[in-house]
Amino acid sequence: MDRWERRLQVAARTGAADSDGSVTRLHDDNPAPAGSLARDVAGSLHPDELPVVRALLDLAGTRPALRAELPLLVRDGERWVSRDYEVCTELMGPVLRPAGGLPPRRRRTDGDGSEHLDRNGVLAELAAALARAGDKAVILILVDLDRFKLHNDSLGDPAGNEILRTVGRRIAECAGRSFNAAAGSDEFIIILEAMHELHEAASLADRIRRAVSEPIPVEGHDIVLTATVGVALGSADTPPDRLLRDATTAVFTGKDHGRDRVSMFDEQLEIHTARRVASTQTIRAALENNDLEMHYQPVISLETGRVIGAEALLRVAHEDDGHRVVRPARLVDAAEDVGLTDRLSEFVLSHTIAQLVAWEPIIGRDQPFRVSINVSPVQLASPGFTERVASALRAANLAPSRLSLELTESIFLDPDPDVDAAVSELVELGVSFGLDDFGGDHSSWGGLRRFPVEFVKLDRHIVVDVDRDETDKVIAGTAISLVSQLGFTCVAVGVEREAQRDVLRDLGCDAAQGFLFDAPMTAEDFEALL
Repeated sequence: MDRWERRLQVAARTGAADSDGSVTRLHDDNPAPAGSLARDVAGSLHPDELPVVRALLDLAGTRPALRAELPLLVRDGERWVSRDYEVCTELMGPVLRPAGGLPPRRRRTDGDGSEHLDRNGVLAELAAALARAGDKAVILILVDLDRFKLHNDSLGDPAGNEILRTVGRRIAECAGRSFNAAAGSDEFIIILEAMHELHEAASLADRIRRAVSEPIPVEGHDIVLTATVGVALGSADTPPDRLLRDATTAVFTGKDHGRDRVSMFDEQLEIHTARRVASTQTIRAALENNDLEMHYQPVISLETGRVIGAEALLRVAHEDDGHRVVRPARLVDAAEDVGLTDRLSEFVLSHTIAQLVAWEPIIGRDQPFRVSINVSPVQLASPGFTERVASALRAANLAPSRLSLELTESIFLDPDPDVDAAVSELVELGVSFGLDDFGGDHSSWGGLRRFPVEFVKLDRHIVVDVDRDETDKVIAGTAISLVSQLGFTCVAVGVEREAQRDVLRDLGCDAAQGFLFDAPMTAEDFEALL
């Protein structure tokens, strides 16, 4: 399950208890039965219920043993009904689901007899293996199927169950005598004991990945699935939940890099995880202590040299080192991890709109000028986001054309109907969209057809040596030409030298931002610039 799909802060996965005690997931694995919840319970919950659900999921993230039951109002057709739900922690994180799901330890399916474990069962098996480890390593391999929901939705539950049984058999054949079990509707674990070489585990993980991807005959069709596999290593003194967390982090990293791959939890990933944890602590403390503020970096027309807009960026105030910029992508990820996405977006939106209103007399109502803010797919798909934007603009009596929302190209990797619907509603409202990091590692030029963007920002890796490297110049020229022919405004990011500016201008780039012109600055300093 991808981070965006899980939406831990609202309701990552939802299920209804079947008669055999198993769980039918409504969000990520199975279509909702007729008359039941919508595919995403986050969109079905009554708005008044969201704060308590977020708080409980946040608490479950820090206390895995927590299990809380509560009645919630959910939409059933055109009416609100009360149903019992529980907040608990599954294998890969906190979830909200109808009460009466998995039993506290483990169960067996009545299909192929393979063992199914919940989170507590996985931790118990890991604890036993680690206790036997001595001076040897214990390795956990976590297999997560990519986009299984799409196949289950199109073929139905019986076919989906047959696919899972086939995948389970293939994994067991690869694992041999090593412990293996299903750990959720589309997740499997393998525990390797007394390991001497990590490359042996990596080789097994790749064999599993390739075995899963072999065609599966189902109802006259050959279904091809892929899997993202996370590998983590532990020793006798490694806590079981730490080993599980490391494997989960490796899976998410593999998903972020395109799926269908093996991802190892190593020292570099551990450093990245530590930074992410630090970022979550920073954003939580900053919101609680009112230590967030907005700074603005000007966007300059390369033809006239005039300020034509700005990018709004968050700064976090620190008593020890003054101010420092927290990268928007890291900050958004951190907010998503701890369920603070809505609070963060509300802060950015309200402060940016208020500042635009204050600048309106200086800019001139008829002069083109807009400020862009960074948004993630989770924010766009969050219930009520489009209405919050519309209400904030109406309350401020601000023209929607003054506001732009920036998306990164990674949005093309995970098509989401909720995101598409939100974009359509906001474009109809008059809010413009831009595409950030264009031409980066995950570039999808064909994706430009999917979203009605008005401007495109060139990835800084293209810009950095555009005046020094002929290849980068050709790439930049090709990107600028494509963007221009499609009728979009092209903005270069990270311009620091006059030579860069001159080359980009000669190539036909419309605008730029970077330290050559100005660093992000306070609203007061930006007003003086205007």
